[in-house]
Amino acid sequence: MSTTINYLTLTRQMKQSEFDDLLMKVYDDSFRDRSRIISDPFIFSDGRYSNSGVVIEYINRKKKKIRITINPSLLMQHDDSDGLWEPSKENSLSFINKLKDLLDKRFDNEFELDDFSLNELTLTMDVDLEDRDLVKSYIRTLNNMKNVKNYTWLRGIKAYREEYKHLGFILQGNSNGVTFAGHSKALGLSHFENEKACDCIRLRHHKNVLRFDIVLEKVAVRRNTKHSKPTAQIIELAKNREKIFVDIFYHIIPMGDYLKLTDAVKVVERRVSDIRLQRKMINYMKLIPTTKSVLSAQQSLGERKIEKIKKEFAMLGLSPITITKRQDVKHLRCLYKIIAGDKSKDIIDISDDEELED
Repeated sequence: MSTTINYLTLTRQMKQSEFDDLLMKVYDDSFRDRSRIISDPFIFSDGRYSNSGVVIEYINRKKKKIRITINPSLLMQHDDSDGLWEPSKENSLSFINKLKDLLDKRFDNEFELDDFSLNELTLTMDVDLEDRDLVKSYIRTLNNMKNVKNYTWLRGIKAYREEYKHLGFILQGNSNGVTFAGHSKALGLSHFENEKACDCIRLRHHKNVLRFDIVLEKVAVRRNTKHSKPTAQIIELAKNREKIFVDIFYHIIPMGDYLKLTDAVKVVERRVSDIRLQRKMINYMKLIPTTKSVLSAQQSLGERKIEKIKKEFAMLGLSPITITKRQDVKHLRCLYKIIAGDKSKDIIDISDDEELED
């Protein structure tokens, strides 16, 4: 399983007179081509290139700007297939050239790619779990994390309605310009798939796929690239996408298998010989559901060397995040093993231990 670039957003701020002239021309062209999409009283969406995965929006608010949302998979394939674009050195240049040609055509060579700013880039990984119920189980379990260090769990937003509570979660970086989302691909729950993406760009339904999205906003884009222009930024981010994704994923998602709390406690008691460390690990697991978040549990634990405890959990092959009592499932495999395609026997195998909860 690989990391792909799923969406890009380019923006350009404009002066009032320049914006008005451009908008009048776009109005004329769009009405002739019937490509207008009304999404907001102050936003004129030009969808003439939507089949190629590009939607251009003219935002007529206090700050006048153009916003371009690009789906690289559609732009590269020119269809609505489910395959995601996997960047390479060669096809990254091909993508840049196709995007430049499209912008030249739409703006009559008035604006080039590097006249815009790379405002947002979404990295995506799809994890095939081969079972729809497993997707729900992982999301319900991961939802127990709530807040983690440097990230706040979001709730109450449009894409996170009550009926979807077991099908997705979103963590917003406090000041790092990163949004992390996990959701069922079947529902297309990522919060950044809103009005700005037209029907042709939305994800197809995949019942057995758990999708992880990492959105890099402008500040995160700048932090992860040495360049200031979109052309060079896109190429560099495409090259380094795996490392960027893994670094953020590892910070948020703990390593190890997921068990019920009672089973996880028994594993720690049996396998950790250091009694003091054993107590801290068990207390940490119990505090997460009690305090309703990983961050609150760490603060309540009052343990400065929390990384040592987390490392011990990883070495044990056990996640400190536990499965809730209400869930029917008793054991979920380590996500890192599934992503790596590791089919070896799990470190934690509840079927081999009669002491664990029936």
